[in-house]
Amino acid sequence: PITASGVITQGLISGYNDIWFDYDWGLSDTSDCLLNYTPRILNIWDVYHDHGGFVYLTFCRSAADDDGITGAVTHYRIMRRLDDPSTWITSGYSSNPDSSCYSTEEWEQIKVIDAHSSSRYTVTLPTHADKTPVEENWCFFYVIADRPGISYYSCPDSGYSRDDATATVLESFDAYYEDNSIRIEWNLNGKGPESGFHVMRSEGEGYYKDLNQTVISDRSGFYFLVDNRIDSGKAYQYRILYNEEGKDRILFETEEILTPSISVSLSQNNPNPFNPSTTINYYIAAASEVRLDVFDVNGKLVRNLVSTCLPAGSYTAKWDARSDSGALLASGVYFCRLQGGKDSITKKMILLK
Repeated sequence: PITASGVITQGLISGYNDIWFDYDWGLSDTSDCLLNYTPRILNIWDVYHDHGGFVYLTFCRSAADDDGITGAVTHYRIMRRLDDPSTWITSGYSSNPDSSCYSTEEWEQIKVIDAHSSSRYTVTLPTHADKTPVEENWCFFYVIADRPGISYYSCPDSGYSRDDATATVLESFDAYYEDNSIRIEWNLNGKGPESGFHVMRSEGEGYYKDLNQTVISDRSGFYFLVDNRIDSGKAYQYRILYNEEGKDRILFETEEILTPSISVSLSQNNPNPFNPSTTINYYIAAASEVRLDVFDVNGKLVRNLVSTCLPAGSYTAKWDARSDSGALLASGVYFCRLQGGKDSITKKMILLK
Protein backbone atom coordinates (compact mmCIF):
# COMPACT_ATOMS: atom_id res chain seq x y z
CA PRO A 1 0.00 0.00 0.00
CA ILE A 2 1.00 3.62 -0.48
CA THR A 3 -0.60 6.72 0.98
CA ALA A 4 -0.22 10.48 0.64
CA SER A 5 3.13 11.34 -0.94
CA GLY A 6 4.93 8.23 0.35
CA VAL A 7 7.47 6.51 -1.88
CA ILE A 8 8.08 2.81 -1.26
CA THR A 9 11.47 1.10 -1.22
CA GLN A 10 11.31 -2.66 -0.75
CA GLY A 11 13.88 -5.17 0.43
CA LEU A 12 14.23 -8.36 2.41
CA ILE A 13 15.51 -8.37 6.00
CA SER A 14 15.07 -11.26 8.43
CA GLY A 15 12.34 -12.86 6.39
CA TYR A 16 10.15 -9.74 6.22
CA ASN A 17 9.07 -7.92 3.08
CA ASP A 18 10.16 -4.59 4.52
CA ILE A 19 8.81 -1.24 3.41
CA TRP A 20 10.28 2.22 4.03
CA PHE A 21 8.39 5.41 3.38
CA ASP A 22 10.24 8.44 2.12
CA TYR A 23 7.71 10.80 3.69
CA ASP A 24 7.63 14.40 4.82
CA TRP A 25 6.77 14.31 8.54
CA GLY A 26 5.98 18.02 8.71
CA LEU A 27 2.49 17.21 10.00
CA SER A 28 1.98 17.22 13.75
CA ASP A 29 -1.44 15.71 14.39
CA THR A 30 -1.88 12.12 15.43
CA SER A 31 -4.76 11.99 12.95
CA ASP A 32 -2.31 12.76 10.12
CA CYS A 33 0.00 10.05 11.42
CA LEU A 34 -2.79 7.48 11.42
CA LEU A 35 -3.35 8.01 7.69
CA ASN A 36 -0.08 6.13 7.16
CA TYR A 37 1.01 2.57 7.73
CA THR A 38 4.35 3.65 9.17
CA PRO A 39 4.46 4.18 12.94
CA ARG A 40 5.72 7.62 13.98
CA ILE A 41 7.88 8.55 16.95
CA LEU A 42 6.23 11.49 18.72
CA ASN A 43 8.53 12.13 21.66
CA ILE A 44 11.62 10.83 23.48
CA TRP A 45 12.36 12.18 26.95
CA ASP A 46 14.38 11.38 30.03
CA VAL A 47 12.93 9.27 32.83
CA TYR A 48 12.42 11.69 35.70
CA HIS A 49 14.66 11.53 38.80
CA ASP A 50 16.37 8.22 38.11
CA HIS A 51 20.04 7.34 38.07
CA GLY A 52 20.15 7.69 34.30
CA GLY A 53 20.29 5.07 31.58
CA PHE A 54 16.65 5.19 30.47
CA VAL A 55 14.25 7.27 28.35
CA TYR A 56 10.56 7.15 27.54
CA LEU A 57 9.60 6.84 23.87
CA THR A 58 6.07 7.57 22.65
CA PHE A 59 5.03 6.62 19.15
CA CYS A 60 1.86 6.84 17.08
CA ARG A 61 0.53 3.50 15.88
CA SER A 62 0.50 2.18 12.34
CA ALA A 63 -2.81 2.51 10.49
CA ALA A 64 -2.58 -1.27 10.07
CA ASP A 65 -2.79 -1.66 13.87
CA ASP A 66 -6.54 -2.19 13.68
CA ASP A 67 -8.45 -5.25 14.89
CA GLY A 68 -11.04 -4.56 12.21
CA ILE A 69 -8.74 -5.38 9.28
CA THR A 70 -7.36 -8.68 8.03
CA GLY A 71 -3.69 -9.25 8.77
CA ALA A 72 -3.40 -6.40 11.27
CA VAL A 73 -0.16 -5.41 12.98
CA THR A 74 0.61 -7.95 15.70
CA HIS A 75 3.56 -6.30 17.45
CA TYR A 76 6.12 -3.51 17.36
CA ARG A 77 9.90 -3.85 17.50
CA ILE A 78 11.98 -1.03 18.96
CA MET A 79 15.45 -0.66 17.45
CA ARG A 80 18.42 1.22 18.92
CA ARG A 81 21.49 2.43 17.04
CA LEU A 82 24.69 0.66 18.13
CA ASP A 83 27.10 2.66 20.25
CA ASP A 84 29.95 2.04 17.80
CA PRO A 85 30.56 4.77 15.20
CA SER A 86 32.58 2.32 13.08
CA THR A 87 29.33 0.50 12.25
CA TRP A 88 27.48 3.66 11.19
CA ILE A 89 26.78 3.84 7.47
CA THR A 90 25.38 7.36 7.69
CA SER A 91 26.58 10.22 9.87
CA GLY A 92 23.13 11.64 10.52
CA TYR A 93 19.48 11.29 9.62
CA SER A 94 17.09 13.56 7.82
CA SER A 95 13.30 13.44 8.10
CA ASN A 96 13.31 11.45 4.86
CA PRO A 97 15.87 8.64 5.34
CA ASP A 98 16.49 6.05 2.67
CA SER A 99 16.82 2.31 3.27
CA SER A 100 20.54 2.57 4.11
CA CYS A 101 19.59 4.09 7.46
CA TYR A 102 18.17 0.75 8.57
CA SER A 103 21.23 -1.46 8.10
CA THR A 104 20.98 -4.48 10.41
CA GLU A 105 24.68 -4.06 11.15
CA GLU A 106 24.06 -0.61 12.61
CA TRP A 107 21.03 -1.29 14.80
CA GLU A 108 19.98 -3.72 17.52
CA GLN A 109 16.54 -4.80 18.69
CA ILE A 110 15.96 -3.87 22.34
CA LYS A 111 12.23 -4.33 22.92
CA VAL A 112 9.13 -6.00 21.46
CA ILE A 113 5.58 -5.05 22.51
CA ASP A 114 2.21 -6.43 21.46
CA ALA A 115 -0.11 -4.29 19.33
CA HIS A 116 -3.58 -3.62 20.75
CA SER A 117 -5.00 -0.86 18.52
CA SER A 118 -4.07 1.97 20.88
CA SER A 119 -3.55 5.24 19.03
CA ARG A 120 -0.24 5.74 20.86
CA TYR A 121 2.22 3.63 22.82
CA THR A 122 4.81 4.62 25.43
CA VAL A 123 7.77 2.38 26.30
CA THR A 124 10.80 2.68 28.58
CA LEU A 125 14.09 2.10 26.78
CA PRO A 126 17.75 1.84 27.84
CA THR A 127 20.35 4.26 26.47
CA HIS A 128 24.10 3.77 25.98
CA ALA A 129 25.20 6.69 28.14
CA ASP A 130 23.80 9.73 29.93
CA LYS A 131 24.06 13.36 28.96
CA THR A 132 26.98 15.13 30.67
CA PRO A 133 28.15 18.77 30.77
CA VAL A 134 30.60 18.01 27.94
CA GLU A 135 28.76 15.36 25.89
CA GLU A 136 25.16 15.16 24.70
CA ASN A 137 25.28 11.36 24.16
CA TRP A 138 22.24 11.25 21.90
CA CYS A 139 20.70 7.81 21.46
CA PHE A 140 18.86 6.97 18.21
CA PHE A 141 15.79 4.76 17.93
CA TYR A 142 13.21 3.70 15.36
CA VAL A 143 10.06 1.57 15.48
CA ILE A 144 9.01 -1.34 13.26
CA ALA A 145 5.35 -2.35 12.93
CA ASP A 146 5.05 -6.03 11.99
CA ARG A 147 2.06 -7.63 10.34
CA PRO A 148 2.04 -11.07 8.68
CA GLY A 149 4.61 -10.99 5.87
CA ILE A 150 5.28 -7.25 5.91
CA SER A 151 6.80 -4.55 8.15
CA TYR A 152 6.61 -0.76 8.29
CA TYR A 153 9.52 1.39 9.52
CA SER A 154 9.31 4.73 11.31
CA CYS A 155 11.80 7.53 10.72
CA PRO A 156 14.62 7.44 13.31
CA ASP A 157 14.54 9.89 16.18
CA SER A 158 16.81 10.60 19.13
CA GLY A 159 16.87 11.56 22.78
CA TYR A 160 19.14 11.37 25.81
CA SER A 161 18.98 10.21 29.40
CA ARG A 162 20.30 12.04 32.46
CA ASP A 163 21.49 10.96 35.89
CA ASP A 164 19.22 13.30 37.82
CA ALA A 165 18.42 11.28 40.94
CA THR A 166 17.67 13.34 44.02
CA ALA A 167 15.85 12.82 47.29
CA THR A 168 12.62 13.02 45.31
CA VAL A 169 11.85 9.85 43.36
CA LEU A 170 8.68 8.81 41.56
CA GLU A 171 7.76 5.52 43.23
CA SER A 172 4.49 4.74 41.43
CA PHE A 173 1.54 6.22 39.59
CA ASP A 174 -1.90 5.10 38.50
CA ALA A 175 -4.77 6.48 36.41
CA TYR A 176 -8.26 5.08 36.10
CA TYR A 177 -11.92 5.88 35.40
CA GLU A 178 -14.22 6.01 38.42
CA ASP A 179 -17.64 7.54 39.06
CA ASN A 180 -17.84 9.67 35.89
CA SER A 181 -14.34 11.03 36.36
CA ILE A 182 -10.70 10.10 35.80
CA ARG A 183 -8.48 9.90 38.86
CA ILE A 184 -4.68 10.18 38.61
CA GLU A 185 -2.50 9.53 41.63
CA TRP A 186 1.22 9.17 42.26
CA ASN A 187 3.68 8.62 45.07
CA LEU A 188 7.03 10.36 45.58
CA ASN A 189 9.79 9.16 47.87
CA GLY A 190 10.67 12.51 49.30
CA LYS A 191 9.65 16.14 48.94
CA GLY A 192 7.97 17.23 45.73
CA PRO A 193 9.15 20.16 43.59
CA GLU A 194 8.60 23.59 45.13
CA SER A 195 6.92 24.83 41.96
CA GLY A 196 4.32 22.08 42.16
CA PHE A 197 2.99 20.16 39.20
CA HIS A 198 1.57 21.10 35.82
CA VAL A 199 -1.15 18.88 34.30
CA MET A 200 -1.66 18.46 30.56
CA ARG A 201 -4.37 16.42 28.82
CA SER A 202 -4.72 14.98 25.32
CA GLU A 203 -8.07 14.02 23.84
CA GLY A 204 -6.60 12.06 20.93
CA GLU A 205 -5.84 15.01 18.65
CA GLY A 206 -2.11 14.37 18.93
CA TYR A 207 -1.30 17.31 21.19
CA TYR A 208 -1.73 18.23 24.85
CA LYS A 209 -3.67 21.11 26.38
CA ASP A 210 -3.30 22.70 29.80
CA LEU A 211 -5.92 21.15 32.08
CA ASN A 212 -5.78 23.91 34.74
CA GLN A 213 -6.46 21.25 37.34
CA THR A 214 -5.58 21.46 41.03
CA VAL A 215 -3.26 18.76 42.36
CA ILE A 216 -4.02 17.67 45.94
CA SER A 217 -1.39 16.34 48.36
CA ASP A 218 -1.60 14.81 51.81
CA ARG A 219 1.99 16.06 52.49
CA SER A 220 3.37 12.52 52.78
CA GLY A 221 4.49 12.19 49.17
CA PHE A 222 1.07 11.14 47.85
CA TYR A 223 -0.55 13.33 45.16
CA PHE A 224 -3.75 13.03 43.17
CA LEU A 225 -6.16 14.91 40.95
CA VAL A 226 -9.68 14.20 39.73
CA ASP A 227 -10.73 15.23 36.23
CA ASN A 228 -14.54 15.33 35.98
CA ARG A 229 -14.61 17.40 32.78
CA ILE A 230 -14.83 14.34 30.56
CA ASP A 231 -17.26 12.90 28.03
CA SER A 232 -18.39 9.31 27.60
CA GLY A 233 -16.89 7.16 24.89
CA LYS A 234 -13.66 9.19 24.58
CA ALA A 235 -9.98 8.43 25.21
CA TYR A 236 -7.86 10.70 27.41
CA GLN A 237 -4.15 10.75 28.14
CA TYR A 238 -2.35 12.85 30.76
CA ARG A 239 1.11 14.29 31.34
CA ILE A 240 2.27 15.43 34.74
CA LEU A 241 5.10 17.96 34.56
CA TYR A 242 7.27 19.83 37.04
CA ASN A 243 9.52 22.85 36.58
CA GLU A 244 13.27 22.58 36.95
CA GLU A 245 15.71 25.38 36.18
CA GLY A 246 12.95 27.27 34.36
CA LYS A 247 12.03 24.35 32.10
CA ASP A 248 9.02 22.04 32.22
CA ARG A 249 10.04 18.40 32.55
CA ILE A 250 7.80 15.35 32.32
CA LEU A 251 7.33 13.40 35.56
CA PHE A 252 5.22 10.71 33.86
CA GLU A 253 2.69 10.16 31.11
CA THR A 254 -0.34 7.88 31.45
CA GLU A 255 -1.62 5.37 28.97
CA GLU A 256 -4.89 6.20 27.20
CA ILE A 257 -7.93 5.95 29.48
CA LEU A 258 -11.16 5.16 27.65
CA THR A 259 -14.37 6.38 29.24
CA PRO A 260 -17.34 4.02 28.79
CA SER A 261 -20.08 4.85 26.31
CA ILE A 262 -22.97 5.29 28.71
CA SER A 263 -26.25 7.16 28.58
CA VAL A 264 -26.61 7.53 32.36
CA SER A 265 -24.34 7.04 35.35
CA LEU A 266 -25.13 6.99 39.06
CA SER A 267 -22.45 7.42 41.72
CA GLN A 268 -22.62 5.87 45.16
CA ASN A 269 -24.28 8.22 47.61
CA ASN A 270 -22.01 10.07 50.01
CA PRO A 271 -21.83 9.58 52.91
CA ASN A 272 -22.99 5.98 53.10
CA PRO A 273 -24.13 4.91 55.68
CA PHE A 274 -25.68 8.30 56.41
CA ASN A 275 -27.71 10.26 58.93
CA PRO A 276 -29.58 12.52 58.51
CA SER A 277 -28.94 13.28 54.82
CA THR A 278 -26.84 12.14 51.86
CA THR A 279 -25.75 13.46 48.47
CA ILE A 280 -26.34 11.64 45.17
CA ASN A 281 -24.36 12.54 42.02
CA TYR A 282 -25.49 11.40 38.59
CA TYR A 283 -24.68 11.96 34.92
CA ILE A 284 -26.87 12.18 31.79
CA ALA A 285 -25.08 11.74 28.45
CA ALA A 286 -27.91 13.21 26.34
CA ALA A 287 -31.06 15.26 26.95
CA SER A 288 -33.81 12.93 28.22
CA GLU A 289 -36.62 12.45 30.71
CA VAL A 290 -35.00 11.70 34.06
CA ARG A 291 -36.35 10.12 37.25
CA LEU A 292 -34.43 9.65 40.48
CA ASP A 293 -36.38 7.57 43.00
CA VAL A 294 -35.81 5.97 46.40
CA PHE A 295 -37.32 2.56 47.26
CA ASP A 296 -37.41 0.56 50.48
CA VAL A 297 -36.32 -3.10 50.76
CA ASN A 298 -39.83 -4.24 49.76
CA GLY A 299 -39.64 -2.32 46.48
CA LYS A 300 -42.08 0.37 47.59
CA LEU A 301 -41.46 3.88 46.23
CA VAL A 302 -40.87 6.13 49.24
CA ARG A 303 -39.44 9.27 47.64
CA ASN A 304 -39.16 10.85 44.20
CA LEU A 305 -36.16 13.20 44.06
CA VAL A 306 -36.12 14.14 40.36
CA SER A 307 -38.75 13.92 37.65
CA THR A 308 -38.08 16.22 34.71
CA CYS A 309 -36.39 16.56 31.33
CA LEU A 310 -32.70 17.42 31.72
CA PRO A 311 -29.99 18.38 29.23
CA ALA A 312 -26.75 16.39 29.10
CA GLY A 313 -24.49 16.97 32.10
CA SER A 314 -23.63 16.11 35.69
CA TYR A 315 -26.15 16.72 38.48
CA THR A 316 -26.48 16.46 42.25
CA ALA A 317 -29.49 15.58 44.40
CA LYS A 318 -29.86 15.39 48.18
CA TRP A 319 -32.06 13.09 50.22
CA ASP A 320 -32.97 13.98 53.80
CA ALA A 321 -34.26 10.49 54.73
CA ARG A 322 -37.87 11.63 54.40
CA SER A 323 -40.72 10.18 52.37
CA ASP A 324 -42.76 12.11 49.80
CA SER A 325 -45.20 12.96 52.60
CA GLY A 326 -42.39 14.45 54.72
CA ALA A 327 -42.25 11.66 57.29
CA LEU A 328 -38.86 10.61 58.66
CA LEU A 329 -38.04 7.06 57.58
CA ALA A 330 -36.68 4.31 59.80
CA SER A 331 -33.12 3.03 59.72
CA GLY A 332 -32.46 0.36 57.12
CA VAL A 333 -31.51 -0.37 53.54
CA TYR A 334 -32.91 1.73 50.71
CA PHE A 335 -32.33 1.72 46.97
CA CYS A 336 -31.77 4.73 44.74
CA ARG A 337 -32.74 4.23 41.08
CA LEU A 338 -31.82 6.57 38.22
CA GLN A 339 -33.77 6.33 34.97
CA GLY A 340 -32.73 8.21 31.86
CA GLY A 341 -34.41 7.35 28.58
CA LYS A 342 -34.41 3.55 28.32
CA ASP A 343 -31.57 3.00 30.79
CA SER A 344 -31.58 2.70 34.55
CA ILE A 345 -29.04 2.18 37.35
CA THR A 346 -29.64 1.30 41.01
CA LYS A 347 -27.43 1.85 44.08
CA LYS A 348 -27.92 0.58 47.64
CA MET A 349 -28.00 3.15 50.46
CA ILE A 350 -27.95 2.60 54.23
CA LEU A 351 -29.75 4.92 56.63
CA LEU A 352 -28.22 4.44 60.09
CA LYS A 353 -29.57 6.37 63.06
